[in-house]
Amino acid sequence: MGTSIRGFAQPAEVLPLALPAAHRSAGPWARALRRLEHNRLALFAAGFLVLVAAGAFVVPLLVAIDPYQQNLRDSLQAPGSAGHLLGTDQFGRDVLLRLVDGARVSLSVGVLAVAIGASLGGGIGLLSGYFGGRLDGVLMRLIDVKLAFPGILAALVIVTVLGGGLDKAMIAVGIGALPRYARVVRASVMANKHEVFVEAARSLGASPPTAEWGLMLAESRKYLRIAWWLAVFPGASIMLTHSSKVGSIT
Repeated sequence: MGTSIRGFAQPAEVLPLALPAAHRSAGPWARALRRLEHNRLALFAAGFLVLVAAGAFVVPLLVAIDPYQQNLRDSLQAPGSAGHLLGTDQFGRDVLLRLVDGARVSLSVGVLAVAIGASLGGGIGLLSGYFGGRLDGVLMRLIDVKLAFPGILAALVIVTVLGGGLDKAMIAVGIGALPRYARVVRASVMANKHEVFVEAARSLGASPPTAEWGLMLAESRKYLRIAWWLAVFPGASIMLTHSSKVGSIT
């Protein structure tokens, strides 16, 4: 309770709110892990993926398997047959062994395709979002052209140009996923490049950008009410220069 002076109650001293140590020191990975712990569907999916990866890469190291061994006498055996838990195919090959071997190939294709799409698409999005301007326009128009083609058609064109093979298929799938990564990274960069912590880093000498009219005008939006001149002078320069160019052409 606060003290009373001349009949008026004085508010008690407000102490700063002390957050738990776990919340003060939690980084992005710790927060992501905490969200994952409360998402049962995500935990189930992660556990299943780990199980499949272990079966694909660990089991062949511990047990000698031959997914290509044929026995026409045992063709098309039903699941639960002697020695064949999941049955056999038309050539008598064990379905379970082929699933284990095929998982290694399928997971490798998926991981490498995502790596190609994320690296190329993320790089394009990073350049587009950070530099903006004409470079942003050119790169995003190229992404729009890529999105205009159906995915299967683009993949067929890439495979036709590069040739057949598993590695070519990985490249085709990776390029097909490129636009989504480019747009996500671009949006993230554009949303964060003018944040306070970025400006603080620049003030400490961390790569300050070259002065450019468009960038100056974009940065001035946050200070329109308290520093109108930051927007007026770059905007006026752009307007007058553009008017001069139009006048000289006409």
